Amino acid sequence: MLTLVESSGDKKTGPIPVTYRAGVQTFGTCPATCGANPRPEQSSGGIDWDYLADLCEAAPPKGGAWTYIHFGWTLWRPFVASLGARARTILNYSADTLAQAVESFRAGVPTVCTVPEGWHASGKVRRVDGVRFVQCPATVPLKPGAARITCGGGNGTRGCGGSGAPLCAREGAAREYVITFELHGPQRRLEKPCYAQGGNVRLHWDRTALKPANEPDGVPLRAWVKRLSPWLWVRHHVAGDIGKIG
Repeated sequence: MLTLVESSGDKKTGPIPVTYRAGVQTFGTCPATCGANPRPEQSSGGIDWDYLADLCEAAPPKGGAWTYIHFGWTLWRPFVASLGARARTILNYSADTLAQAVESFRAGVPTVCTVPEGWHASGKVRRVDGVRFVQCPATVPLKPGAARITCGGGNGTRGCGGSGAPLCAREGAAREYVITFELHGPQRRLEKPCYAQGGNVRLHWDRTALKPANEPDGVPLRAWVKRLSPWLWVRHHVAGDIGKIG
């Protein structure tokens, strides 16, 4: 099931289109293998390949889209590569460890990774085994008088990619680094610190799980993206993943 939002009120993404995806239960589209998943018994048993194909094409003309995948990248990366130019949504592999992040990055996969609070205290860029790890600009403490940074910019904020694509919507030569997100607030104290376990994100996610499943998720997703204006950036799955709903 999907929740489709044409302009998010989230302080990190900024006023851009976003989606949420859930199964019959909230974690029903997530893999049980995700290191941050506190409800593996609710999770999906595998990837929804039809939905993944639709997700890969779910980007506005002249704009783009991105999301984060917690299923192992070796499962889905070959399929995405087979779509060629049709795959316009950037799929970031969400690594559980620094070692996993280094491995996927060296395989050419756009990669993100959570790190402990304070990991970037010595600087926004660190190196692990020769690989650059760059802190998400929207999570860097603001200097006095500086404009707040969001994924897409707007409403008095600066986009994290300047006038170009958000960092998580880049790949290849434009993405020679792993992007990190520091654990913070109550999240840092959880044994399995899924960022979507609490707050407004969890409220939206829980409501998404209560929606009736009248058609495959790819059908409303394709129709919704066609209605969006050109040049927009879309963040898919503020919460949720590509798992098959069973």
